[in-house]
Amino acid sequence: VSFFFGTSSCILMVDVDHFKHINDTFGHPAGDAVLQQLVNRLVSTFPRKTDFIARYGGEEFCILLHNAGNELSQRLGERLLHTIRGEEFQYQDNRISVTVSIGVAELIPGETVASWLERADRALYRAKDSGRDRLCLAMETAEGILGMPGDRGMR
Repeated sequence: VSFFFGTSSCILMVDVDHFKHINDTFGHPAGDAVLQQLVNRLVSTFPRKTDFIARYGGEEFCILLHNAGNELSQRLGERLLHTIRGEEFQYQDNRISVTVSIGVAELIPGETVASWLERADRALYRAKDSGRDRLCLAMETAEGILGMPGDRGMR
């Protein structure tokens, strides 16, 4: 994690919406094909050598963006949403519509990796709870995470 300290860095948590429905409707091989095609779209959306994409579990992926604050990460996340919406996934003769939900958290200096991931995960579940096929930013601040005094005009 020390690689990420000292610069703006974000985590994007990406989860396939209604993935169980895809498996139940088209079969598990189709679900696997969807995940493989999703990875291709992740790689094309996040091509920098410092971007790190990993499967986090099941149909969830984690993207670490070095030298990227909330604004750039949100733009890239929105681009990913658009890319996934815009082109159906394929398995054999089936065209499968897929959407994802995304949670984004910017690393707060001094924050633990566990806290950073947890904040991104909470943002992801806000995206899911508010209708899916969208991106939500983590709302917590350094004050809320680390118990640090915020900037309240006191100098």
